[in-house]
Amino acid sequence: MHLIAYTGLRRGEALGLKWEYVDLDNQTLRIVGSLVSTSQGVRLEPPKTVSGERIVDLDDDTVAVLRQHQEKQVATARQFGVPAPDILFTRKFSRDWSHPNTLVRSLERLRNKAGCSGVTFRSLRHFHASVALQTGQNIVVISKRLGHSNVSITSDIYAHSLPGWQREAAQAFAEELKRNRES
Repeated sequence: MHLIAYTGLRRGEALGLKWEYVDLDNQTLRIVGSLVSTSQGVRLEPPKTVSGERIVDLDDDTVAVLRQHQEKQVATARQFGVPAPDILFTRKFSRDWSHPNTLVRSLERLRNKAGCSGVTFRSLRHFHASVALQTGQNIVVISKRLGHSNVSITSDIYAHSLPGWQREAAQAFAEELKRNRES
């Protein structure tokens, strides 16, 4: 859940991560596909658009969470005498992909325990984008981070996250014109 909230990844993108796509030293991860559930089981499929394949920068806390997760996986594998998984999110005590519904059920348990009804993986992704916009991050950067095919998608989805920005833009414009007239 942390990874999705702090990066804005889609659920399938997070589940499709392999450790080879994660560079903890450089604080990045590479999205190359999305784990999907099909009638034949789960499989990694390529992104739907070219922009879906991307590099996502990670913050210090997320790197620490991922390092801790990796250490737990290695310790568990050692305990059972098996190789450590190359997948970030596996089925319990396995090297196989975790089914997307397993993660949904985990989120539901956490959500119910915390009394936070309505929290979904999509809402964690929206939360990430909304906070980024509200803190003044560039919408082009956010769009690329989310893997949107163009900035207009990001703008259309998250315009509600920008209350008061029109007023700020109007004020900044007026102040700039005033400065230019005075000089």
